[in-house]
Amino acid sequence: MAGDDERIRRSVRAAFGGDVSEDFVLQFLAELRTNMRDSERGRRRAVSLIVALAAVFELVNRQAVSEASLLSFKVSSLGFVLLGVPVLIAYLLYEAAAYTVESNNLHWVHRKVVEKRYPTAAASDVDLFAIPVDDPFGQAMRDIRFRRRSRLLTVAAWMRFPILVIVPAVAAYAFEVYAFVQLLRHDRVSLALIVVAASASFVLLVLSVSRVATEGPHGGAPWSNGKRAGHPRDVPPV
Repeated sequence: MAGDDERIRRSVRAAFGGDVSEDFVLQFLAELRTNMRDSERGRRRAVSLIVALAAVFELVNRQAVSEASLLSFKVSSLGFVLLGVPVLIAYLLYEAAAYTVESNNLHWVHRKVVEKRYPTAAASDVDLFAIPVDDPFGQAMRDIRFRRRSRLLTVAAWMRFPILVIVPAVAAYAFEVYAFVQLLRHDRVSLALIVVAASASFVLLVLSVSRVATEGPHGGAPWSNGKRAGHPRDVPPV
């Protein structure tokens, strides 16, 4: 069966191989780049919220906060915060994973459209400079294509993806374990509610892992010998 990158390639060829106006192509590429920016902003927002929620959990857990205000009402029992934060973090992890996959697909569609409509630009890889600077896949591709260096540093350039995407997720998973261990130590939190929250979080965490478990920049791999499909050494195949 064809992978995601091959399906996208076929769709682009079918959509842009015929009589498609130049204005439509340019507008389509501009929309793709806008969506890339939105996707990366969404991922970063999700990661930022995870950090903020983890801080809130720890403050409540250490009883640094004894009450809070909700719609002008004071809430003295914050057990619901301890229960709700891990579930919210699990959901945000799933959201961040979805944004990561979408960013990857958007990058690949952009690449294939340029390759189809502007083969000269695609052959020189100059279109990579049109990719938003905060796109993790565009960063890796530009770094590999336009910076000549040793094999070790080339592999390090590919590590942008796990550093930007996987490391924050692993840290969040570790916090989930920590949070539920802390919940089990609290007498004021019902065990039945802990089980419900843990079950919901587990489902969301499994879904988030499944979204990115096999995800990598479409069309290239850090272990490639650089000669696939006739591409020079250290130039990712497209």
